[in-house]
Amino acid sequence: MKANLTLLTIFLLVMSLNSTIAHSANNSAALTQEEEALWQEVFADDQSQTQPKKQTINEGSINLTGQWVGYFEYDMPKGQPEGMFTAVVKEQGNEFSMSFLEPRNHATKYVQAALTIDAKRQGKYLSFTKSYGNYDTVVQYNLIIRHNGLVMDGTWRINDNVYGRAFFYRLKLDELKELKQQSEI
Repeated sequence: MKANLTLLTIFLLVMSLNSTIAHSANNSAALTQEEEALWQEVFADDQSQTQPKKQTINEGSINLTGQWVGYFEYDMPKGQPEGMFTAVVKEQGNEFSMSFLEPRNHATKYVQAALTIDAKRQGKYLSFTKSYGNYDTVVQYNLIIRHNGLVMDGTWRINDNVYGRAFFYRLKLDELKELKQQSEI
């Protein structure tokens, strides 16, 4: 029960943060050069147009423990709405686990929780299966850790007819505090 309340609290905080970020984005004139480069690297249709940046930190050695927020898009079937989620990662030695909280697409419940099974990490590459517990649906993820451990992105797949892309961003307490201070001005 306490874990569910904690996950719900995190989810509500992220939803509030998302609203603040969207409001800030609507009030800003343009993306910074760094934001534009990140956007192009992750979402450009032709990846060959982007120049790889030199890594200052080896992503394969970064511990991923922490809170993450992200979203997923559908490549198939076309026209499906994207979705948002929060994730809590715990990485200790060879042990890796992830807990998800995300809005549910059905009206009967607003949120649903999921856990990882069969998680494997090799350097900057991460694969795992996300299971919703009471449901038969499992989702296979294959991600790459980027930007000094701040971003994970890649693909997800339920089956040959349902798949897409996912993007994770690490939440840092300092960044949340800075956003809070900016909203108080």
